[in-house]
Amino acid sequence: MQVGSYRPVGARRTVLLLLLAIGVYTLLGRWLSFGLFPVGPFFFKRLGWYLALLVAAVLIGWFARERSWLVGLIGGLCMQGPGVLIYWIRALRLSWEPQWYSSTGFGSPAPMPDLVATFSPLLIATALGVIGSFCGQRLRRRLRGDDDEELIAQLTETINLKGGDATLYCDRGWAHTDAGEPGKGVADFTAALELDPEFLLAFHGRGVAHRALGQYEQSIADLLEAIRLWPDFAEAYCELGLTRSAAGDYEGAGEDCTRAIGLDPDYAEAFHGRGLAYYRLERYEEALEDFTAAIRLDEDFGDAYYDRGVVYDDTERYSEAMANFSEAIRTDPANVAAYWSRGAILCDREEYEQAVADFTRALDLDPDYVQAYFDRGRAHRALGEQQKAGADFEAYLTLAPPDEEDQISEAREYVSEKRASDESANSASEN
Repeated sequence: MQVGSYRPVGARRTVLLLLLAIGVYTLLGRWLSFGLFPVGPFFFKRLGWYLALLVAAVLIGWFARERSWLVGLIGGLCMQGPGVLIYWIRALRLSWEPQWYSSTGFGSPAPMPDLVATFSPLLIATALGVIGSFCGQRLRRRLRGDDDEELIAQLTETINLKGGDATLYCDRGWAHTDAGEPGKGVADFTAALELDPEFLLAFHGRGVAHRALGQYEQSIADLLEAIRLWPDFAEAYCELGLTRSAAGDYEGAGEDCTRAIGLDPDYAEAFHGRGLAYYRLERYEEALEDFTAAIRLDEDFGDAYYDRGVVYDDTERYSEAMANFSEAIRTDPANVAAYWSRGAILCDREEYEQAVADFTRALDLDPDYVQAYFDRGRAHRALGEQQKAGADFEAYLTLAPPDEEDQISEAREYVSEKRASDESANSASEN
């Protein structure tokens, strides 16, 4: 599942979204009705406005993350309601002053009994608003892969209908955590434990969410409680090892992952976790063995390929490192670090054009990946592309952390020299 975010649409955002949809409806409706159907039966002109309303409703569904059907319904009323209201005002004015229409040039409207028919466009508009917003939301989730958002929405609706259910809260806690919102995950796992204090999976999930928040003591406590409830819980031992590793206890992390492997010899994540601990302990050959074991168990384990590549890079086996970074990219084309790492090796090999391509891809995926700006600037400089190099070094200087003193000094020196050279060239051209 992809990391994302799930947040309700606030009142201000909803109003802005409705105004945008009304604007799209007005402009598109006029073009469809008077552009594609400038003449012809009234039905075709009305069809143009309905098509415009449907497009606007799809737009609402795309941007409205929560209760899009309700926002779509309101949008349909806002788009079609004014026309119906104006018709009613004219009809009521006619009932009071029959001579009014002939004096204003509007002609004769439909008789009062037929005004009931004016509600049919309103009903059609609300139906199109709901259908279009639903389709827009589904389209967005399909194209952008927002599986976690859809799952959270479904679980929330079920919880609201059924009330308290520990399993439902636990499932939503995992969905929130997978979606990059571990704080909400902790809240849901806690709610599950209030309903069932011995709920093993809720302790396990809350331990993972606490680790994502950097709350290592709470994470360790929850995972140990999960292990107390089930002493042979291999996943809990593995997660405990990852938490200890994140907290800097690499020896303890290796022991926990070893226990997980003992319980489940085919547990690829446990081999990977122990490999990370060995790497931090600079036990590189053992780390390579564990990463290789993880890959043997799961041939598409992208993180294992990447981390094995890092070990090869650190031990100056660059061909093997390149191959592993390429495999990491194959399994996960959005792996920013793998593109940057492969680009760095290409740069060291003086294959600058290919290095620029990898750095550029990394920055396309993450425009704030600061080291890629510096390294791409170096590659551009080596290729003699001074303008591009200067632009990259300037971008690096705006994002660089203050402790990167050597790189900051190098980038500033190049930018200063380039500016002086440009000023000198401009002065020469003016003379």
